[in-house]
Amino acid sequence: MDLQKIDQDKITQYSFPESNSFLSKIETLSAKLPGMLEDFKKYYIFYNKFPNYSEYKNMFSNIKNNLQSVNSDIFVITNDVEKNIALLNDKLVKYDGYIDSEKSKNVLLKKKLGIVETKFDGSDEMVQNYTELYNIYYTKNFALFLGILIAIYLNIRIFYKK
Repeated sequence: MDLQKIDQDKITQYSFPESNSFLSKIETLSAKLPGMLEDFKKYYIFYNKFPNYSEYKNMFSNIKNNLQSVNSDIFVITNDVEKNIALLNDKLVKYDGYIDSEKSKNVLLKKKLGIVETKFDGSDEMVQNYTELYNIYYTKNFALFLGILIAIYLNIRIFYKK
């Protein structure tokens, strides 16, 4: 993929305006909640002690409805946050694909240019170079060992024939 195509996705560089609105909504709800819980405790006790008293019954009902609306607001905010997280994950997966394709292009271009990979300090190149060097030295050592065996065999054959 092209970098121009990435730019067309209108990337906002590390700014997430939705997160600020979520934070402000959560802060508003968290500021309301302690007072509402205190009122709920108070009117719960009053309502249970005096169930026939209509003022306590109405206040308890109002506080209970307010708590339920806060709970529903929190549920809506949670869903919105999860949707944004899913969108961000999709974008990150897409960008990871772009990065992988650019890496593969980079490897092909390095091969075309004939860049000696031992000059780079990247860990991937170094590991690959060490395995190549190991294989080369292993082959040389095997050939040297085989040559020594052949030389010993020839010396034994030549000197024991006499």
